[in-house]
Amino acid sequence: MKRESSAGAIVFYQKGAKREYLLLNYLGGHWDFPKGHMELHENPIKTTLREIKEETGLDVKIIKGFERKITYSFKHRNEFIIKDVIFYLAQAKTQKVRLSEEHKGYVWLPYEKAFELITFNKEILKDAEEFLRRKFTRGFTLIEILVVIAMILILFSITTQIFKPTVYLTKARDSKRIADLKALEIALNTYLNVTSSPNLGPINKGVDETSPTIFISIPFDKEDLRNQTLVWGSKTYYFSQASSTEFFKNNGQGWLPVNLSALPYQPLFAYPYDPINSYQNKLFYSYVFKRASSTFEINANLEYEGYKYQGNEDKTSIDGGDNQNILEIGNDKTLMPNNLY
Repeated sequence: MKRESSAGAIVFYQKGAKREYLLLNYLGGHWDFPKGHMELHENPIKTTLREIKEETGLDVKIIKGFERKITYSFKHRNEFIIKDVIFYLAQAKTQKVRLSEEHKGYVWLPYEKAFELITFNKEILKDAEEFLRRKFTRGFTLIEILVVIAMILILFSITTQIFKPTVYLTKARDSKRIADLKALEIALNTYLNVTSSPNLGPINKGVDETSPTIFISIPFDKEDLRNQTLVWGSKTYYFSQASSTEFFKNNGQGWLPVNLSALPYQPLFAYPYDPINSYQNKLFYSYVFKRASSTFEINANLEYEGYKYQGNEDKTSIDGGDNQNILEIGNDKTLMPNNLY
């Protein structure tokens, strides 16, 4: 058994009452804070400052009084590893990020949207926001309140015309969807390449079997679709869902029924899911497989108009699939019923 130590920080930028958090999109597809391994003779704060500089190019100030530690375990090359990670709070002097090659992207978001996007460590982000609210909150005089109200009334009509926050948020959610599906494609292809007898799903539930099934990322205790069916062509498709306590797991019991936990090196420690995750809104991830050919397809619906068919950054009609309106990945992009979304 081996023990490792890492350190990082919840990086935020504060201008007046406006506060935004920095999230990095890691190569595995998840969103998290800047962090990294402690080197020899380093203390956690020195590691944190070095990692932030290397990964983002930012100069930051560590905020005193906040420290959180998490511990988790995993297997790497048949070795059991226990890892400790210490997180601090760090205030950035600017939002100009110079991203390292360890990451695919980054985003600055207010707390609510950052909490929605981040893959792990949600409770640490929540603690950080509560800490900063206490630190930066002060009383306002009546005159200050009246001045602020007057400024809001004057600027509201101008800013709503210039900025479109809804568009920004839909694009941020779609960026996560695109990254998630790419990470899933890499993980399942890795599984197929290193497994001598791969199992892409339960018996009889492949699209070429007696009970063709669509596996979706929505927990059944949120929206239960297990008694519904979908007809496409000459086939009737069934739905499979996991519970809200199991749906993210990568052990074959999650929403995606492939067991990655059996691999010596797991390409994903948890299965990602749609940031909205609603069947009613047609925003969820879906998976089907074909047993005879060891093939699969995973789909997602996008929100941002520019990413949709014939948009100025069209992502859905150029992915090689048979549905120009839906984002499709996999080694056979003709398996999913086209009337699902």
